[in-house]
Amino acid sequence: MPKYCDIKKLVADTKAGRWWEKTDHKKGRKWKTMWHNGVLFPEPYEPLPGNVRVLYNGKPIKLDAKNTSNPFNVTAEEAAVFFAMKLEQDNRLKEKRADKKGVMDDAVFKKNFLRDWNKILGPDHKITSLEKVDFKPLTKYIVARSEQKKLAKKAMSKAEKGQEKIQKEAVKDLYGYAVVDGVLIPLGNYMIQPPGVYLGHGKHPLRGNIKKRMKPSDITLNVSLNRVPQCISHGKKCKWGDIVEDKDSTWIASWKHPITDEKSYV
Repeated sequence: MPKYCDIKKLVADTKAGRWWEKTDHKKGRKWKTMWHNGVLFPEPYEPLPGNVRVLYNGKPIKLDAKNTSNPFNVTAEEAAVFFAMKLEQDNRLKEKRADKKGVMDDAVFKKNFLRDWNKILGPDHKITSLEKVDFKPLTKYIVARSEQKKLAKKAMSKAEKGQEKIQKEAVKDLYGYAVVDGVLIPLGNYMIQPPGVYLGHGKHPLRGNIKKRMKPSDITLNVSLNRVPQCISHGKKCKWGDIVEDKDSTWIASWKHPITDEKSYV
């Protein structure tokens, strides 16, 4: 049975040897003990101000900003923000190249997004065409919010910048390392990707699909069973999807990609 432990800063064993020189990286056992604190989940969605709404047929419509009871674990408003962010990106690119095509010129992207968005909107909404949706209030807000963040960062005092750095380092200390056979090893990545719109490469047939918000129950951890990290997401206890002790592999967490179904690893 797995033995759960609290999330705390990991410390290397000063007596640990140079295990990596004795390991056959191609096959066989890679470790005897492996400890880590799991993965970090993105911040929850922050709803838009009440006066920022999309228009449909020229009229403002209110999108639900709380209900995540759908296959994507995102709200209807959040999904609209995903699309608006892509539109805003397209607008910036078109400033450099007027002939640059965007998502509104991509029938497959629009079809895939609208299909998924309607699953989130539910039967009470009758949005049947993205051409009738005006996302400009959202794109304007996104631009303004970005500028505000830049100005706020620029106006930060030296002490505030120092405190921000300390906070980032504290998060990295908790999630940015694993202890493998007593040796502290930095992780290349420890953050689960946030939800959004899938782009893929080139003319990927699934472009425009909505990537769901990953939950702890979607994650499998690979860790010593006598030191499984307690599942904590935004201050609340949760439950990992599965726990394994695969000593022939060096990944610490895996999950199924929400669009391609391929395995993703940390």
